[in-house]
Parts: sequence; structure tokens; C-alpha cells
Amino acid sequence: MRGTSTLTNHATYTAFFSQDPNVFGTIGSITPTGRIGNDGSGEIVIDSTTPGNVYVISDPNGNIVAVVPGDSTGNRTVVPNLIPGAHYNVQEGSPDTQATVGQPISSITGTSVSTPQDVYVPTVDILQHRI
Repeated sequence: MRGTSTLTNHATYTAFFSQDPNVFGTIGSITPTGRIGNDGSGEIVIDSTTPGNVYVISDPNGNIVAVVPGDSTGNRTVVPNLIPGAHYNVQEGSPDTQATVGQPISSITGTSVSTPQDVYVPTVDILQHRI
């Protein structure tokens, strides 16, 4: 459609909507960090997430291992149950992003999906205490 287009009776029209990056931020402006969770499994903490956006975690071979929605009440999303000592790639997608665990990242669809960011989940978290 263009500004000069006219509507036709009984025709079907489809509209696509997305979040304005000037209001909601740019897709991919996230900070993922690997850590060991309380249960000893690996976790990725993604800071600067957006409620409604989709976060896709894949292994170095490009296989999707987790798909999580942005935390609905804040700007930090945690992805649990990962393997310590492993590298993962984290991608942020707009709310219409579709991804399926077990499928390759080439199957991800959506209006806007960021490039992968490498994250290492450590085998040991070192805590520093001052005495």
C-alpha cells in the first residue's frame, strides 16, 4: 500500500507492527554473561533484555538449545540448565521471533534477530572476599 492507494471492498489486508527502536531500544543491545547457578548447573544471565522479546541460545554447532521470553517485570533474563565449561551463542529477537529447540539457527524467523554473541559458562565461579 502507498499513501495514494485506495481500499477495495471485501479485500483482505495484512498489517505488520513492530516496536519502535527509539522507544524500546535496538535489538541486540544486550549483555549476556555465563555463571554457575545455585544448583551447580550453568546459567546465562542476559542484562538489558526487553519484555516480550525472544532470546535464543545455541551451541557452537548452531543448534538451538533454549528459547526464552524476556522477563516480564524487568530487564534481566536468566537461562538455566546449561553445561558448565561450554560456549553458547545468544541472540535477541523481536516479539514475533520463532525458534525451536533442537533446530538449527538458520530456522529462526522474525522481523528482527540480532547477530549471535558468544558467551562462556565457567566451570567454577571464583568469589573474592576481603578479610
